[in-house]
Amino acid sequence: MTAFDEEIDLRPYLQSLFQRWWQIVLLAALAAIAALAISLTQARKYEAVATLLLTRSRSTLSLAEQFPTINEPVDTASRISAILAIAQSDAIAQTTLQAVKDRLPKNSQKLQDFKGLVKVESKGDALLVSATANTPELATEIANTWANEAALVVNQAYQGEQPLADIQAQREAAQKQYQDAQGNLESFIQNSQIDALSKKIEESQAVFNKIADDRAWQISYYDDRIKNMEALIVQAEALKRQLQRGNRSGAGDFGDALAVLDARASSLGINQSKMTMDLQLTDLSALKDSSPNYVADLDSVIEQAKEEKGKSESILKSLVQGVAQGEGSELFNEIAANLRDLKTKLEKEKARELELTNERDMAWKAYQALLQKETEIKSAPQVSYAVTIASAAIPPEKPTPRGTVRNVLVAAVLGLLVGVFIVLAIKWWQSAGISKI
Repeated sequence: MTAFDEEIDLRPYLQSLFQRWWQIVLLAALAAIAALAISLTQARKYEAVATLLLTRSRSTLSLAEQFPTINEPVDTASRISAILAIAQSDAIAQTTLQAVKDRLPKNSQKLQDFKGLVKVESKGDALLVSATANTPELATEIANTWANEAALVVNQAYQGEQPLADIQAQREAAQKQYQDAQGNLESFIQNSQIDALSKKIEESQAVFNKIADDRAWQISYYDDRIKNMEALIVQAEALKRQLQRGNRSGAGDFGDALAVLDARASSLGINQSKMTMDLQLTDLSALKDSSPNYVADLDSVIEQAKEEKGKSESILKSLVQGVAQGEGSELFNEIAANLRDLKTKLEKEKARELELTNERDMAWKAYQALLQKETEIKSAPQVSYAVTIASAAIPPEKPTPRGTVRNVLVAAVLGLLVGVFIVLAIKWWQSAGISKI
């Protein structure tokens, strides 16, 4: 006979159940009492519900009857599914958590624990946001905050535009920024030192150029004076040689006398042409002398010319050496340093004016862009499929049921089943042990 041919005898197991029924019932009772104690000691919970509704709204500008507006079909089921996914996102949970975190118990301040307090589900075109908390007020605040955040995010996502209120707030801030920038620029212009600095630079530059021109003029003057003295010496020596040859007529004597007189006037720096015009013929005749006297006069002129030439060469050499060695550069350096300082201040003033001008221009452009955007949002035709707060959550008057009876019954049934299983397991173990013996 095989093991498969043996009949399974259940009578020992049934007898064991009957014999130990009180143990099974005791275990079930203990489980029920434990469930009752746990249920009664749990803190009361309050549930608040906010309702979001999918809306189909259109704001249009009626241009003409021949240009009708055509409504495009929308898959409502897909739209509800997408909106539900957005409303259940961690981003909305995080934003809501930050808003109510200070009033949450410690064990609910983590994101995943907080998400367990909120349930978002769809019913037709509506989304129900249910929040559970220890107090009615906190449950209401969580539900309404979550619903408002969800409506804001969904509407912004489907409209594709920033809310008008945000644009208006940004436009007002940009307008104030522009006014402040314009005021700063006007104040700077009123107190600007640009004109005064430019005038000072012009005056200092003129002084600097005048000093440089004076030194250059002195060098040029003495260089020309040396050349003039050399020419005078050559002229006087040529006249001297001519007089020494003799055989001059009266006209020649007159010319010689005039030449000597002109040579003397030149050596003394007297205007020759003017002096010649003022003299009369009798005056010139009185000056006429013999050739040896003329030669002596010319020698005197030559000596004076050489002396003046030597002085000029000495002064010119001193001037050139002074320039090479930087003599008198203290004044140049002082004026140059002053010029650099004035130019630096002027550049800073101009740079600041340019900076303030750019800030004013940028603020104006930002203000104009936001103003135009606000006008577009107000006037442009828009089609939106978004959600609105159909019903805000209100504080619940009663806490949610604990389910005490249900919990006790379930615990009792589970205890009963566990007791049966334990009794059967013990009987099977005993039977298996006897068979082996």
